[in-house]
Amino acid sequence: MASQKVASALAEIESSTSQATKAQLYNNLLGKIVTSSTGHELSQDLIYYLDSILSETVSIVAARPLLDSFISVLRDLPSAIKIKVGQHAVALLQSRSASVEEQDSNIREILADAYEAEEEYSAAARVLQGIHLDSSQRLITDAAKTQSFLNRIKNLPSKIEDPELKLHFQLSQARILDARRRFLDASQEYFNVSLAAGVDESDRLHALSAAIICAVLAPAGPQRSRTLARLYKDDRATSVDVFSILEKMHLDRLLTPEEVAAFSQKLQPHQLAKTADGSTVLDKAVIEHNLVAASRLYENIKTDALGAILALKDSSDETAAEKAEAYAARMVEQGRLKGSIDQIDGVIYFDSDISGVGNTGTMGRNIRLWDAGVESVTEDVERVAASVADAFPTWYVLKVDAIDMLNSAKEDSAEEQLTEGSIEEESSPSTRRSSSSPNEAAEAANLASKCINFRKPKNSPSILGNPVEKIFSLKEEIAKFEIKICNNDECIKAKSRLRNVAPACELEFFREWALTVVSCWSYQKSLFLNSYDSTYLPVEAAGWCQSLLDDLGGESWVGPDVRSQFGKFLVVTDRDFALKRSMREKNRPSFLFGLLLLLEWVSTISPLPASPDSIDRAWGGDFRSLSIPEVQKTAQVDGVCLHRLWNVVMATRSGVVTMPSIVSLLNDMILSRDHVESHQHCTAQTCLKNDENTTVVPQLHTCNADKENCSDVELFPVDELNAVTDPGLQTTAWTLKKPHNFECSKYLAISHVWSNGTGVGLQSPGTVNKCLFKRFADITTSLGCDGIWWDTISVPTKKDKRRLALNTMNKNYSRAEHTLVHDLELVNFTWKDDGSPCLALALSTWFSRGWTALELMASKSVKVLFRDSDGQLVLKDLDKDILASPRDPFAHPAHRAVSRVIQRLRAMQLDLLMTLHDSATQDILDIMRPRHTCWGRDRMIITALALTYKGHAIHGFDSSLPQVQITQAILKSLRQVDAWHLFHGQVTISDSAHGHVMASGGLSGIMQLRELDENDKDLLMPYGSHPSLILRINAAFQDWKNHCLMYPVHAAPQQMAGQEWNLLVEDLGTKGENTPEYLKRFHVQTWANEYRYVGTVVGHANVSKALRFSEAEIILV
Repeated sequence: MASQKVASALAEIESSTSQATKAQLYNNLLGKIVTSSTGHELSQDLIYYLDSILSETVSIVAARPLLDSFISVLRDLPSAIKIKVGQHAVALLQSRSASVEEQDSNIREILADAYEAEEEYSAAARVLQGIHLDSSQRLITDAAKTQSFLNRIKNLPSKIEDPELKLHFQLSQARILDARRRFLDASQEYFNVSLAAGVDESDRLHALSAAIICAVLAPAGPQRSRTLARLYKDDRATSVDVFSILEKMHLDRLLTPEEVAAFSQKLQPHQLAKTADGSTVLDKAVIEHNLVAASRLYENIKTDALGAILALKDSSDETAAEKAEAYAARMVEQGRLKGSIDQIDGVIYFDSDISGVGNTGTMGRNIRLWDAGVESVTEDVERVAASVADAFPTWYVLKVDAIDMLNSAKEDSAEEQLTEGSIEEESSPSTRRSSSSPNEAAEAANLASKCINFRKPKNSPSILGNPVEKIFSLKEEIAKFEIKICNNDECIKAKSRLRNVAPACELEFFREWALTVVSCWSYQKSLFLNSYDSTYLPVEAAGWCQSLLDDLGGESWVGPDVRSQFGKFLVVTDRDFALKRSMREKNRPSFLFGLLLLLEWVSTISPLPASPDSIDRAWGGDFRSLSIPEVQKTAQVDGVCLHRLWNVVMATRSGVVTMPSIVSLLNDMILSRDHVESHQHCTAQTCLKNDENTTVVPQLHTCNADKENCSDVELFPVDELNAVTDPGLQTTAWTLKKPHNFECSKYLAISHVWSNGTGVGLQSPGTVNKCLFKRFADITTSLGCDGIWWDTISVPTKKDKRRLALNTMNKNYSRAEHTLVHDLELVNFTWKDDGSPCLALALSTWFSRGWTALELMASKSVKVLFRDSDGQLVLKDLDKDILASPRDPFAHPAHRAVSRVIQRLRAMQLDLLMTLHDSATQDILDIMRPRHTCWGRDRMIITALALTYKGHAIHGFDSSLPQVQITQAILKSLRQVDAWHLFHGQVTISDSAHGHVMASGGLSGIMQLRELDENDKDLLMPYGSHPSLILRINAAFQDWKNHCLMYPVHAAPQQMAGQEWNLLVEDLGTKGENTPEYLKRFHVQTWANEYRYVGTVVGHANVSKALRFSEAEIILV
């Protein structure tokens, strides 16, 4: 409690009516408190003083200077008083931090210093965490201001039309990045300048030289290696004076101290600045490079010898050998060097990069040199071929590709491959010409234009029989179709396009056959469209592939049986020795899965495509033995959110197997900076952006002006919004024209994420930035609408009306003429018609959120905002422009796979799912599992709304109910739940004995049941980790006469470490026999029983006396 003198003085000041007098009196009193009070009394007096100046009697304008005076006094006080008073001040300013952000930040910094002086570092960090870094009021350093301005102008090049000004901008950006030691980014900018048109050649070479220098100084890693390779392959690189060090860096050759010293003479002062450990950036880059170069020369090396090679010197605390070992250990740990270290003997062992060779001494080095030479030649050939194709595309497609196929057919004929039936060539004079004919190119280009495979099949292989035998006689089987090489121009063009998207397969003859089938189909289909006869040869061949794939996934060949059958045929058959040898020498799982993918791809053109889960069933869903190197490279995809990437991959039909194709598409696309800068440190399990407090993100400014100088706002009458009787029945979409009201005829709904600054933020209710509203209004008008529904201005602020609005949130999108998807990660993504926008959408913040998933389900027409190559906004239709048809063989495999993931959320897709499945539980779990919401309770609200929209009546649902009650209401509406969902081993949502959830439904599938006996407690054990759950199961074992075991019999019991899983339930009594007639014929009895769920137990239970029943009424508690 404050001293009597201070309390009386504060009461006297508070009673004063003059604000000017008050301020002077407060300052005088503060001085007296500091000089006259000590210890605990000083702390209490200052706390009472704070309470007084921050009370409602003092305006915020008057309080700010008083707080500044208080802060200046607080700085000089002991740490103990700083902590006590500072804690009270921070808590007091919490409610009005938006008005006194600068003062709040200063007090937090003082409090953090005090905590640090007391060695309470965690408390100091928590205090500093509360500072609003993006505040417009907070005073910041010149360096921070500079960084802020740089961030604002980074996207300006797309808006600059003057070439000279744009060039100056790029050069300035490069120099700034260089000065800030962001060398990789600086190298890229310098390189772009060196390619700019209208620049003198000497200036271009100077920019290229700067790009090389920055690349050399950049931290070692995959991105730096790619940058060095790109610069090394530039024809102009040999003309600059730093080419020698670039060449040695790129080719992993040792650098001598003399070469490094000569190179350092060309560096700027900031590039030679010393780091914290006393070395320069160049020193570290050279040491790490020479270490990698040494690994190319030696299989093993002593650490002291390595220290000499690296030119390291002994110091007072470390020898050169210890420094070399530290460098090697760090690079091995970071995956930049392959090897191991024997610290006892002081030897470093380097691993070979050649798969299957290992540490093979001279042979290993020779193989590496040979491979490097082959790789270099093939890269040169590929670059020349690409240049020719770009310059003369028609000639390349019609002549070069035709000659290649003709020569390939002749080679196949020489090897008797055609007689084995992979692909037959038409027997005509034009195809029997000598390969040495000088007119061969012209003749090949003028082959018959009609597709040779446009005919009905004479013979077709049988769709009956052992599918594995068919694979081992694959050449003979497909030969029966008599598919021939087609030299039709359009078929050749189609085949050239399809090569880039068709799945890889080790059986090249089958892949060529599949490419011919699909390319000829595409040409024939383009001629006849909907009147195309499905009995023509390509469709018949595709139907056979579809049938074969379904048979491989059938009951008798499911999962591991397929692989075991392959193993048997490898031993007992001599029908195709070459195929057997290929399968023995190559990766069996990779071989089989590539074949399955190719079968599925061909079946896309069949009238009845393969079953969606054919590959999963054929493979058995077990991909642990499948080695996919591309999966291991996911961490090297620069800037992508690994958490979202894995969510998308696991949501696809084939799961992790789609990763290679998705990564290949990712490597060809450039994600927006908004995505890259936000997800650099995300992991496969965590997205750091999910931890943001999006409610305090300031509203976005879309104008070109500085946001601090953009004060124009658009106002909407909140009173009129709150006066709506029922927001679920009456639309709250505002008209675009003023005065704003709810009398619009057609409206656009905005689907967005608040982390982009499109939410309320720090604005007053009903207030939005005019420039942001103008963007949405312009799009609304362009789509022929006159109104806009945007939750920022369309959801009532009154609690009761807001509750009603949340209860029917999805209706706002189902009633809308169009829905606009607005996400800065997409708005700043450059549109390309190559499938990449679809993947960008799936990786966006918008697609990862729960509420936006509901909005997507409900929307009729969805438009997404991107940018074109000129930096202008462009609107694309989700269904027509972005998503790929699952039947389009020309679409990238990743494009088709990701499109299916998004299409699953579309209303039409979910209607189908809800119709075909007995229970919607699995569907809704699959949809909601990877999605994030700011509040856990929102997940259940979204689930309830999604089910309501799809025809499931959620009786008793209200968004204001506790999460447990909403969950129970959802379970009641589902009526049937797959029994396997109960094997969770978690504490249930309620401990009430009267939580009757499944009023008239039950578990789906036939169940097996038996009564518990007293010996079961020794055979079974509880499955779960929470003590309350284990105690409840143990109590049931004691009351064994009233409890039963059950599990579904339509599938084998679940296994965990060799133990069976069972449900433990309490028997609440039998209502009587309720056996359907169709089950009585099989002597199966069913009862309408009631059971209370207890938990899951594992072990070997005796089920010999088990009874069967088809439905159970269960009380879930």
